[in-house]
Amino acid sequence: MMLLQLREAFPGTVATWTPGARFACDRPPREGKAALVGELGEQPIDLRLAGRRLVLRSEQEIALGIVDTGVIAGSIGDEDFVLAFSDASTLVGVLPPGTCFEVGSHDGVVCLESGEAWSALGDGDALALLWSGPLFALGYGHDLGEAMAAARCGLGDLPWQQAEQRLAGDCHVTAAPLDDD
Repeated sequence: MMLLQLREAFPGTVATWTPGARFACDRPPREGKAALVGELGEQPIDLRLAGRRLVLRSEQEIALGIVDTGVIAGSIGDEDFVLAFSDASTLVGVLPPGTCFEVGSHDGVVCLESGEAWSALGDGDALALLWSGPLFALGYGHDLGEAMAAARCGLGDLPWQQAEQRLAGDCHVTAAPLDDD
């Protein structure tokens, strides 16, 4: 339902997955904060974020509805999903049950489902993934504390609203007027 509303509000959006295309927030990071910048991987939904690979996995078919610089939305089975940047260091979203993020780690590949926290330290940066039911937030920072703070803050954002804001800013289109009927 939410995907349909976004597509109607922003009829110029496309669902074309282009490997190597930039995936990031349209706004600059707050002063002193790190910016999470990534790109689309070889296949939907394979993301390269901060040098790490995150792949969305589900037993059900994943259908793309919108692929934009800061928003990916579609359906998994009969349920809608969305991934959107809420700010330059936080990716938020809603995923249906049975969907997980497959991430590479030093221990190999792990599949993280709702309720499973995850973090990764890099060379001068960190990622943290937190869940609250179907909502998730992936925070990025210079260190683990900053990444966790970004993720905790992101859990308070509304992913579909963030997607709408990103599309209004990224696509430079005007939302179609809603019928008053």
